[in-house]
Amino acid sequence: MENKLDILTQKLYNEGVDKARQEAENIINQAKQEAEKIIADAKAKAAQMNADAETEVSNLKKKAESEMTLSARQAITALKQAITNLVAGDVAGDVAKIGFEEKAFIQELLMTIVKKWDVADYDACSTALKEIKEEIGVPFVLVNNAGITRDGLMVRMKEDQFDDVIRTNLKGAFNMLSLCGAMMMRAKQGRIINITSVSAFTGNYGQINYTAAKAGMVGMTKTAAKELGARGITVNAVAPGWIATEMSDKVPEDIRENAKKQIALGRFGKPEEIAGVVAFLASDAASYISGQTIIADGGLY
Repeated sequence: MENKLDILTQKLYNEGVDKARQEAENIINQAKQEAEKIIADAKAKAAQMNADAETEVSNLKKKAESEMTLSARQAITALKQAITNLVAGDVAGDVAKIGFEEKAFIQELLMTIVKKWDVADYDACSTALKEIKEEIGVPFVLVNNAGITRDGLMVRMKEDQFDDVIRTNLKGAFNMLSLCGAMMMRAKQGRIINITSVSAFTGNYGQINYTAAKAGMVGMTKTAAKELGARGITVNAVAPGWIATEMSDKVPEDIRENAKKQIALGRFGKPEEIAGVVAFLASDAASYISGQTIIADGGLY
């Protein structure tokens, strides 16, 4: 009787253990399923958050790009106006003529600064370029446009008339070419544009000093292009013909009218038309052009 009781007790014990083990396994499986569901929900929420974040980032990026594009257009417009004024020869008032908002915009976005110095003075050029480098970095575009006239027939021209023009127009260009070119060489990039004149090729009555200086700039352009080319720097020149500026307005009307008759387009050029050529030579689109002189004279024969 005791053996039967022991067997029954053992059976009940085993059944209880099995039941308890089964219940435990059920609880564990249920816990795993709940945990997996929690993890899956968390992953789904994280994925959605990432997707939302990526969408937000993308939207912000597009907005920023749109604003930058608009800002860049405004900057280009203002910068082109500055180049136009410089090409027109209005060095003293080149920035003053730009609208206040555009000027402030350029200074803020492009860190443009305005300085004035005598380009014929080598030390003044050196000091100015050092200051510019400290304030905004190496200047990667140089436009040599400074120039004066001291007209007179060759046989009557005084020595100081000749020397003054050569000093400013030719030596001034050399000073900036040399000093700025050295900076560009170390940076291994740069664009240099020399503003010469069609008179360098045709000559002009009463301007032997001016035409000599401008012809010299053509030669310097070719030499500088060879010396700086290995460092990725292009050097070119623009030779404008008759351009409607304050300087040309001082020429007697009969001479101006006779000059127009020799121009295929029948008119004087506009400063912005020369500025466009300068902007092109300073751009990446002109990266394989160097040592050249682009004549922009409207067809002057």
